[in-house]
Amino acid sequence: VAVGGPGGGAAARAGDFLWLTGDGGPAAGTVEPGLASRLAGDARAALARGKASYHEYPLADGGRVEAFIDVVVPPRSLLICGAGYDAVPLARLAKEIGWRVRVVDGRKAYTVPERFPGVDELVHCPPPRFAETIAIEPGEAAMVMTHNFLHDREMLHALLASEAAYIGVLGPRKRTDRLLEEIASTDGKGRAILGARSLRRLHGPAGLDIGAEAPEQIALAIVAEIEAVSARRRGGVLKRRKAPLHGERG
Repeated sequence: VAVGGPGGGAAARAGDFLWLTGDGGPAAGTVEPGLASRLAGDARAALARGKASYHEYPLADGGRVEAFIDVVVPPRSLLICGAGYDAVPLARLAKEIGWRVRVVDGRKAYTVPERFPGVDELVHCPPPRFAETIAIEPGEAAMVMTHNFLHDREMLHALLASEAAYIGVLGPRKRTDRLLEEIASTDGKGRAILGARSLRRLHGPAGLDIGAEAPEQIALAIVAEIEAVSARRRGGVLKRRKAPLHGERG
């Protein structure tokens, strides 16, 4: 916060700050309450847009306050459900671009550090215990890729009931449709979670259409789609984009 005008110092001092949490609630700050309420409203708007902004606030005594509102985004979090051969390049690529990566699988021989060096969390968890063992973080991206239909079904069921922002499923569309049919037929809870909001978060087959075949190429397609979805972009060809490259989302 920067202060100007004859009486601005009464309301704020240069260097005063207001810090909001991810849900828009106040966490800490040194700004006085009257100014804080105005600043918080614009900060929530900036948070929703995911874009920094600059504002001026007039004061009753003729002074003014200048404030820069920045959006600090934590590293993206990716939960990989399955530790097979194709999960290895996905975890490696996600770590290389700065994501937080967790890998979970029901096979002890697969969930070893030698296969996934540098990941943040490596968990051995039998699929039937997935829902009660794994804390799925709000806004997290998740990939279902165990290559076992029953295991995928267990994990996908839990993910659809969570607050994950992106849920990817490896494999053909028909397989994903069958997974959803079986989840819906399990019980009332299964049908309840398959609403429009859940299906908007679901991406199956996962990944952008770049002609990927090899595991490394598939990993690239998946990571690119997660980035595009998070930025509310379509993932198309940049030369056809009419809006500024670094403008508003969408």
